[in-house]
Amino acid sequence: DNVGAYSGITILDVSSSVGSVVKLECHTPAMDHATMVWVRMRDEQLIAIGQNKYIDDTRFQVHHTVEDSTESWNLLISSAIREDAGIYQCLSQNASYLQAPNNTPITNQLFRIRISAPVIPFPALPAFVPTTEVYSALDQ
Repeated sequence: DNVGAYSGITILDVSSSVGSVVKLECHTPAMDHATMVWVRMRDEQLIAIGQNKYIDDTRFQVHHTVEDSTESWNLLISSAIREDAGIYQCLSQNASYLQAPNNTPITNQLFRIRISAPVIPFPALPAFVPTTEVYSALDQ
């Protein structure tokens, strides 16, 4: 199920739970004038171009860092909800994108977010201590 309608592009699975932070990491070679685009595929919602957000949901943030010869563009979704599940795409291109053979983007990565119910720890139950004594309401 990793290829389907996405023309053979591998989809990375990311699992998270309701209420947690989802982090999608996209990397591209560091070069002048490269721009990362984030899209939610189910409704073709443009999330961000570079660090400019195009989604009203304040839970979505883009963090950009450059280290050595790599740029990292991370999409963070805080306080995840079940509706955040689905396919997301990061796509980077630069000014020479239109002149590239077959208009091939520099980076094109798909992520499938799966959101599960939160894990709720149950408090420890008191240990059962067997006893031979029998109590009744009449013994009071």
